[in-house]
Amino acid sequence: MCGIAGLVTLGKQQPEAGRLEKMLAALAHRGPDEEGVFKNPHLQMGMRRLSVIDPMGGNQPLYNEDRSLALIANGEIYNFVELRAELQSQGHAFATGSDCETILHLYEEHGLRCVDYLRGMFAFALWDNRENRLLLARDRIGEKPLYLYESDGELLFASELKALLASGRISKKLAPEALELYLHYQYVPQPLTLLQEVCKLPPAHLLILEPESGRRELRQYWSMTEIPAVTGDPTPAIRSELQEIGRLIIRSDVPIGIALSGGIDSSLVAALAVRECPQELQAFCVGYPGRPEYDERSQAHAFAEKLHLPFHELELRQEEIIDGFPGFVARLDEPIADIAAFGHYAVMRAARDNGVKVMLCGLGGDELFWGYPWVVEGMRLTERKLDLLMQNKVPWWATSSALAALSNSSILQRLCKSERLPKLFRNKLEKLAEWAALGLDYPGEAVFYNRHSPFNSVWQQRRELYHPEFLAALPARGPQAFYQMPETTLEELPGEICQMLFATWLSGNCLPISDRLSMAASVEGRLPLLDYRLIELVMGLRKAGSDHGLEPKAWLKAAAREVLPAELLTRPKRGFQPPSMEWIAALLKTYGDRLLDGQVLGMQFLRKKYILGLLEEFRRSGRHALLLYKLLLLEMWVREVLAGDVN
Repeated sequence: MCGIAGLVTLGKQQPEAGRLEKMLAALAHRGPDEEGVFKNPHLQMGMRRLSVIDPMGGNQPLYNEDRSLALIANGEIYNFVELRAELQSQGHAFATGSDCETILHLYEEHGLRCVDYLRGMFAFALWDNRENRLLLARDRIGEKPLYLYESDGELLFASELKALLASGRISKKLAPEALELYLHYQYVPQPLTLLQEVCKLPPAHLLILEPESGRRELRQYWSMTEIPAVTGDPTPAIRSELQEIGRLIIRSDVPIGIALSGGIDSSLVAALAVRECPQELQAFCVGYPGRPEYDERSQAHAFAEKLHLPFHELELRQEEIIDGFPGFVARLDEPIADIAAFGHYAVMRAARDNGVKVMLCGLGGDELFWGYPWVVEGMRLTERKLDLLMQNKVPWWATSSALAALSNSSILQRLCKSERLPKLFRNKLEKLAEWAALGLDYPGEAVFYNRHSPFNSVWQQRRELYHPEFLAALPARGPQAFYQMPETTLEELPGEICQMLFATWLSGNCLPISDRLSMAASVEGRLPLLDYRLIELVMGLRKAGSDHGLEPKAWLKAAAREVLPAELLTRPKRGFQPPSMEWIAALLKTYGDRLLDGQVLGMQFLRKKYILGLLEEFRRSGRHALLLYKLLLLEMWVREVLAGDVN
């Protein structure tokens, strides 16, 4: 695990001296153990290493036998032992015990298809001296980041945005489309970033560059929607795959820990790891003063004792959140307004303070196994919508703008729940509300996160919120662009909905938080439930018969019954859920005035007078807290990360 960065020139010019070193210095937290650099006339690339596998011998860059290939890599190849044995049987000689060295020899055997054999998380740069080309690659799900900037015949890449900014080459102009997405989602979905000239290499993609000719090719090597169908009983198949994952994810030459909540996902990961791990694991959990209902330390402690794991609990106080807020925003690298991120960072710091360099986390179970009620509801409504469209049973009034306006009307929602109205009338209103929610005026869109109150609050306020010139430059339905389902059938819909969830919430919110905040503490975070073989199995089984109509996470619970107690399987998952609104209110009270004289309101994107009105109303009634928190986080990010004039 580490941070990587590089500069490649397309043409005859050479990279400017000294810039790579500045970029690597900005990644020191990702790799405090070693630094390595590779240079040739067209390319400068380097890495900062957090040593996990072969700590003494696995320094990068790594080379093949004749040094015609050079590699820098960020990540962990979980199946490196099996790959190494197979490659050695084919005559390859290894110089180190590093898991990443397998990438080089796979490339010798399979060329650009080397990524097909990798099971793990990775972002890497591989220089092929014989072909005179650079290969950039990112893992299938996007666990490991890779930012890109290209201008004037030069391409820069890095594991974090801060490293690109350290090069001194990046313009700090914000991208209007990305800013609108951030305000709707609380993050910017990939491959966009908030900066106009910076993007991310998409997950499951290769970028092939030939510096002398200037040729470049972007190639996708894996897709969730193209996974073939799998038949059979889901329970034993998933159980077997989970057992295999448990064997692979505990490979480490340094101490391992587990971020343990009281829910199914992290408990399952802990149980699987304990079965296979030759060393003692340590469990870490976060809680809050007064042990409110959502504090799960007691449940996590009880399960840790059952597994005979040393248990570390920490209590996260509001004062720490407020005092550390500016530095926390800088560590996030991009603005992501998920208040739960504070807890993740606290756990990673606690792990590092206790000598743990690798942390296992349960992220991914909810995304893969229908753990979110709003996703299941979106699936149900989209099925209804597709069925009506396919049967041509949409009445004329169902596509009217008036009905569309009712879709998220708070008045309609209150009337549906009012006990003062006759039940028959309420039933008719509920039916009308469901019709409105289908969004039949946009037949090519799924019903998804656009049903969420924070999303719709911004969408409904955009004419008052946005400066007229800013609004005029935006796509008509930019925030809804991620929910397109052209020519999708009912059989394909579960896979499409899952893909939408992965492409937005998982890759835009959860994975960046996991990566940045674990690496900010110089800890490697591993996410076993996002193993691509497990994803392929579940998605393949889903094509034979979907599970979204069952109880939440039904397939995962059935597969976990052999290793988890019954009471845990019926307990609702909360994760590291914090006292969200209390923290947001305290942060706005402490830092809210920075919006008044800040750079964000001076950029001519938003109406300053309207924002000030929202802030005044928040101080009177507490309303608009989530939107104001997004704006505050953005303002702090401009100050702490961009740290200079923004045009």
